Formats: sequence, C-alpha cells, structure tokens
Amino acid sequence: VLFVMAHAPGQLRAAGQDTGAEAMLAYAGARNALQGAQGYKALSPEAAIAAAPDFILSTQQSLDLLGGSAGLLRQNGLAQTPAGQAGRVAAMDALELLGFGPRLPQALSRLITLIHGPAAAARA
Repeated sequence: VLFVMAHAPGQLRAAGQDTGAEAMLAYAGARNALQGAQGYKALSPEAAIAAAPDFILSTQQSLDLLGGSAGLLRQNGLAQTPAGQAGRVAAMDALELLGFGPRLPQALSRLITLIHGPAAAARA
C-alpha cells in the first residue's frame, strides 16, 4: 500500500518508514510500498512507479483537493502503478487515519475493510 497526501496539486508526499501512516498500515496487516525512505517524502513519478503499489491510500482532504480518485491518479506517475491501472484507490479522513485518538479501533476496522474487504474486518 502506498500512502500519499497532497497539500497542493502536483505536490504529493508519500509516507515512508517510521511514520504514523506506516504504523496504521502495519496494524491493518498491509505492507508500506515505500521502503528505504524515512518520514514523509516528496513523491516523484519514478518513485511512485518503482514502489509498484497494489493499493493507494490517501486522505479524503487530498482527494477533495485533487478532484477525487481520478485527479489523484493524474499525479506523479500513479496511473502507471498496479494500483492505478486497477483503480484501487481509497481515502479516509486525515484525523481519523492519523490521529491515533479514541477512534483508533473504528479507524483500524475501516482501514482493514478498505484494504482487505469486509470479510477481513469481520475477522479482525
């Protein structure tokens, strides 16, 4: 799974290792596609393609800024990834996903459902 967020069109950042996004992915039983990078890094088209994610996760705020999933896939080589070619993109509210607050169990259940499907969430 590649986690990306945008604060402006054309300015994507991806979650590398030792980030809150990577922790949530691990809790959900998913592997962070961006290995070898620490923290949140600018995402180049080459890095997106090399990461070869099967799934792209973003924040709802980023999707709103970019014009939805289609807008996200127009950014930085994401359409050329396996996830982009299959249209496997999902988003969650930034605070829900990365807030690590009292809603963490519900956020994790929702993330598991988005990545692995409803049956996986029922088993978690």
